[in-house]
Formats: sequence, structure tokens, C-alpha cells
Amino acid sequence: MTYLRIKTSILSLCAVFSLSSCVFPGIQELADDIGVQRGYWADADRSAHDLTVYRLDDAYYLEMQLRFAPVESCMFEHCDFWGNSHAAFCVGYKSKEEIAALPSERYLVKLAPHHVADILQRKVSEPPADAPQLIAAADFDFARAEHCPAKPVKLKKYNSTRKEYGKARDYYPYERPVRYTAWHTASRPLAWAAWGVEIPVFVATNAVYYATVVPFDCLIEGLLGG
Repeated sequence: MTYLRIKTSILSLCAVFSLSSCVFPGIQELADDIGVQRGYWADADRSAHDLTVYRLDDAYYLEMQLRFAPVESCMFEHCDFWGNSHAAFCVGYKSKEEIAALPSERYLVKLAPHHVADILQRKVSEPPADAPQLIAAADFDFARAEHCPAKPVKLKKYNSTRKEYGKARDYYPYERPVRYTAWHTASRPLAWAAWGVEIPVFVATNAVYYATVVPFDCLIEGLLGG
């Protein structure tokens, strides 16, 4: 009897955890990601002392070489209670080898105050909210900008207790820059309209999931558990 109680409790917990999982159609996200490209560092292995920073008005920009690839979007993605996810259909995926084969482009990326402190050892205020996050080198106003020689601080790396100079990547912004193409602007009406499809599909797919998959999983667990 004790064994049956334990087994029943485990299966009940499995059922409760299953109710915390969902199937996300991803239709609106897929439409929203049309024409969106994510930047990948192409010069991350250079020395921290080779970093180039410019001050333009009240914002600081780091010059870097970027490779741009479409962001990955997935449809009908199942996310469970433990944070695991599996998708049935994905577009935009690029392997590391494919990204490395893309041509690099020169850009200026806006820095947060703590990144400026790490690269220049300067204490600065937050940049203006309307200052662009990403500027192509061809569009950057170098004539008005002030060149700021790099003076990187030493950082603690991984589990080390000593501080040392890292590679350029250790001083880069945490979030990869994103740029939007003309396709993204043109697809805005489609992305807005996709919400009208996303919600009913979400309800329908999850109704099917809870009506078939969850009971079947619990049944299999019971049979295999003896």
C-alpha cells in the first residue's frame, strides 16, 4: 500500500507539472522576426588594448567588426515545467561554421556606463535614450566624435582569484546587437495581424495537448511503473 501511495503521488506530481507546460504556436514571433538580424562578433579574439571607443555627444561607442545572420524563430515549441523546450519547425538557424563564413561589417555599438568603465576606466552617466544602439561606420560622424584610447581594467576570469587582461570579447556588451532590414518594416502589418491567428491556435493546440498527450503520458508511466 505504501508503494502504491508513493507511486500515485509521483504520478499526481507529474500531472501537475504537465499543467505547467505549454505548446506555443510561435506564429506571431515568426512574423515579428522577419527581416531581423543578430550581430556576431568577428574580432573577439583581439587584445583588449586594441579596442577603439569614440564619444559622440553624450554617448560612447565601441568600434567592432560584426557578422549578421537572421535570428532563429521556431513554431509549435513545447516548453515543460523544467525549462526544456522542443520545436517542430525552425527557420533562420545558422551553425558556427556558417556564421564564420559570413562577411564582416564595421559598426559602432553603444556602450553602457559599466562597459565604458571597464574599457576606459571612466565613470560616465547613462547615455541618452534616443542615442542609436547601432551605427554603421559609413554613417558614423567621425568628424565630431572624440577618439578615446583604450585603458582596460584587469578582470577576474572564470574561477580565477587573480585579475588579468582578457580578450576583447570580455569587454563587449552582453547582448548581441540587432539590426532591422527593410523587410522587417514592410512585414509590420503581417506581424500585427498574426496575433489574431496566434491566440486561437494557442488555445486549440493546448486543448489537444492536455486532452491527449498528458493523459497518455500518465497512463504510460502507470503501466511501466508496474
